[in-house]
Amino acid sequence: MLRSLSSPLFGSNTAAAGGTPLRRQASTSSVVSSGVESGSEGGSEGGSTAGSTAGSTAGGGGSSSSRGRGSTGSPFCSTLSLDGDDDYVFLGDEILLTFDRLELIADARSAVKELVAKERARLAASIRNRTTGLSATRHRLRKETAQLASRLLPDEASRARLQASLAARRADLLASLREPAVVSFGEKVAFMLGLTLLMATEGVLLVAPARMWAWYAALIGPLLATRVVLYRANNFGYFMYDFCYAAQLLLLGHLFLYPTSGPLFRVNFAVANGPLAWAVILWRNSLVFHSLDRLTSLAVHFLPPLVTFCLRWYGDGRGGGLAGSVPPGAAASSYGETGVDGWHDHAVYAIGLPLGVYAAWQAAYLVKTEVISRTKLVGDPELMTSLRWLTRHPGGIFYRAINVFGPKHHVATFVLLQGVYTLLTLAASVLLYESQLAHAVFLGGLFAVAAFNGASFYFEVVRPSGGGDAGGGGGGGRGRGKGKGKGKARSKSRGGGGESTANGGGGRKHHHHQSD
Repeated sequence: MLRSLSSPLFGSNTAAAGGTPLRRQASTSSVVSSGVESGSEGGSEGGSTAGSTAGSTAGGGGSSSSRGRGSTGSPFCSTLSLDGDDDYVFLGDEILLTFDRLELIADARSAVKELVAKERARLAASIRNRTTGLSATRHRLRKETAQLASRLLPDEASRARLQASLAARRADLLASLREPAVVSFGEKVAFMLGLTLLMATEGVLLVAPARMWAWYAALIGPLLATRVVLYRANNFGYFMYDFCYAAQLLLLGHLFLYPTSGPLFRVNFAVANGPLAWAVILWRNSLVFHSLDRLTSLAVHFLPPLVTFCLRWYGDGRGGGLAGSVPPGAAASSYGETGVDGWHDHAVYAIGLPLGVYAAWQAAYLVKTEVISRTKLVGDPELMTSLRWLTRHPGGIFYRAINVFGPKHHVATFVLLQGVYTLLTLAASVLLYESQLAHAVFLGGLFAVAAFNGASFYFEVVRPSGGGDAGGGGGGGRGRGKGKGKGKARSKSRGGGGESTANGGGGRKHHHHQSD
């Protein structure tokens, strides 16, 4: 009987009945089953006269009951009573629309799930790719570290010595951290002497520039002698074979042995205002008054350009002047002037001869470090050379430049880079030889760079920590302090030059060794 009433489940009279079954309600009226059936059929045919009177009455009663239970006159809802049992309510188009909405929601939910799955797969693939890249980088770094270790530490004895040295340094560092922070008397004296030397140099430059060479000779001797002693005591002795120290000997030889040699003066001018002068910027020399090591490094690189400036534009003060680079048969007019026009003079005396001097030094340096002292250097990794100093930090810019062709070619790459640097800086010195104004501006810029580096050290190292790197007698060292009261500080000399870490400036390093 129900199949003939409504819904696709019950038959073809769904439209007539008005919808699909939704819920079952309790009924209080009782209607004859046959009347229900004929009444439903009568209602389906629009209330025609077909059917018996009792069936019409029953059908009318059913319609009345439907209107009474549902909303009056609604075409979407009808109620049917079956033999006094529960009523079955049938809903129409509104519930169908609701089902359609639910179906759309389900489709949207499926689409969102699909998008989430795709995004999850993309992220997983990206993570896998990055993990693979990191693994490759880690493998490469381990391989390079092993190669470097095998080159620097070829045997177990060398590794044992290095481990023992590191353990001793660690113990020394821990012990130094427990020491009270005080400013040593030597640091105060060093600061006073550094400031005095600066003022004296300025006085000579302003009052007697022609005598600057004598002031330089009086300063550089004690400074270099002190550095030799301190460097050898701290395993930095091989730095004394660098080109900048050979340049000091070359300049002293001109001043005292061959003061009238024009070609030698031109070579000294090009070397002093080329590789040495630009090393102030490259190696970040700093004007730190209480550090003998930093003052020595600055004097080694800055005083030769200053001396050649005074010789070029003010003479040597010994009368008669000096013929500059004078070819045979040519006459000179004054100190540093050649009497020869054209770029041939500069090509020979400003670039050619100085480059030849540099090549001779480079050959001698390689013979010393790679042949004569190779066994000693390989057996003792604590001995520091310029190449070892530049490659001690695998992530540094110098290491990346030297390692461009791999660890096996470090020496060749180092020599090549130094040669290119020397050639470019020698060529730049030609302008300084021709223009006093350009020469003065260049030297002023170098001094400003050194002063700025010194200020960076004082404000980034000394002031934040309350202590400083004194470098007192031995140079680079380290310093620590609490930064209280009057800024008490304590420092201890470590090595000859070393480096200082600026805990206020992102760990900036001040290099003092040079390989120019």
